Amino acid sequence: MIDTGKCLKLAQVDLLISSVELAKMTDSTPQQVVRWRSQANMKIHTIDKICKAINISINDFLLYQEINK
Repeated sequence: MIDTGKCLKLAQVDLLISSVELAKMTDSTPQQVVRWRSQANMKIHTIDKICKAINISINDFLLYQEINK
């Protein structure tokens, strides 16, 4: 199973995007980004929103899980 929160953490590190920056990019709050990072599962529309904001495909986002193995 893919841990989407872990994917988000790794994507942020790789792309040098802070939680505050991501919150602005997704029109949410830094607290919400922290919640996303701590969730193992996210709704697909949330993943899509994040991916569009950071300009990567959903497939590339999910592949961050493989980087950590």
